[in-house]
Amino acid sequence: MSLLTVSNLTKTFGGLVAVDNASFKLEKGEILGLAGPNGAGKTVTFNCITGQHSPDRGEVTFRGKDITGLAPDAIARAGIGRTFQQVRVYPELPVRENLVFAAQEKSIGATATAALGGGGTETDLVASADEMLETVELDHLADADAESLSYGQRKILAFAAALMTHPEPELIMLDEPMAGVNPTMINKLSDYVREFNEQGKSFLLVEHNMRVMSDLCDRIVVLDAGQPIATGKPEAIRNDERVIEAYFGEGG
Repeated sequence: MSLLTVSNLTKTFGGLVAVDNASFKLEKGEILGLAGPNGAGKTVTFNCITGQHSPDRGEVTFRGKDITGLAPDAIARAGIGRTFQQVRVYPELPVRENLVFAAQEKSIGATATAALGGGGTETDLVASADEMLETVELDHLADADAESLSYGQRKILAFAAALMTHPEPELIMLDEPMAGVNPTMINKLSDYVREFNEQGKSFLLVEHNMRVMSDLCDRIVVLDAGQPIATGKPEAIRNDERVIEAYFGEGG
């Protein structure tokens, strides 16, 4: 059984078909890329999976359970964490508190103890946040307000926050995590994805940087006009004529 299955997903906005009968699967332990030119429907597909949009047709299953159209918090509790194109952190809160809050806000009405599954304390939650900050090399900034971080550091903080949601997510969905980030931070983020993947996390990644996609992903699904036009290993995708045409136009 695949970890995530998207079947015949369709989403329209007025007369615009953003996602058109899209189907693909993500296997447990896989890093799957979702690529395509601007306007291909990648982020709308993400939003349909995670509950920001309700699809018009189709089905999304996670661990064999139908999660189609559930609210974002319910999908988070099912075990899916995500980031957004526009970095979502709480700039007025210290870096550590951003992670503590991320763990709490996904549990409806949660206290820190409830966010830990009922068996922990707020001290435990802070300790977990500190451990995560050490892993992503932001521990020296734990007490600094998030607004003082560079853009790349905020991207890393958002990545860490997605991993702190409760219960511990099995699938992390990253929407353009490398966009606007300098090469040093791109390498750091890539290393963190690999590290958590080795620990058993699965990833669905939207990214325009095809070098990053090729380096990180086990497979890539390419969308064009809301439809998957190619699926395969990075090398095969780079040489696929349909993909080349979608990105560069016929003869490009």
